[in-house]
Amino acid sequence: NEAFKYGDYRLAEDLYTRGLLKYDQSHVLFTNRAQARIRQDKFQDAVDDCKEALKLKQDNIKTIVIIVKALRGMKDFQKALDMLEIAEKIPDVNMNIVQQNRKEVISKMKQNLLRKV
Repeated sequence: NEAFKYGDYRLAEDLYTRGLLKYDQSHVLFTNRAQARIRQDKFQDAVDDCKEALKLKQDNIKTIVIIVKALRGMKDFQKALDMLEIAEKIPDVNMNIVQQNRKEVISKMKQNLLRKV
């Protein structure tokens, strides 16, 4: 976590990968590595990590928020919105988090559409 905190995302990714070699059932390590990968524009790798994390802990809103960011980075806005619909079904989810992320996805989608015009 220190490498990530100091902005060394490549090192953070490497350290999380090493951790996963020992603890491959840690949704936290997959989620943290996904964040490091997003910071390096490795969006598909981040999505893959989040999918693994969600297999281990399906109702983790943090992981869903991170996969939404990765999908947004890939400009796959519909899948990002679909993930937020899944998040809404998590018991006791903080709907403010879901709504804020939905606004961000829609905003990026509009910006992307305007660039194409």
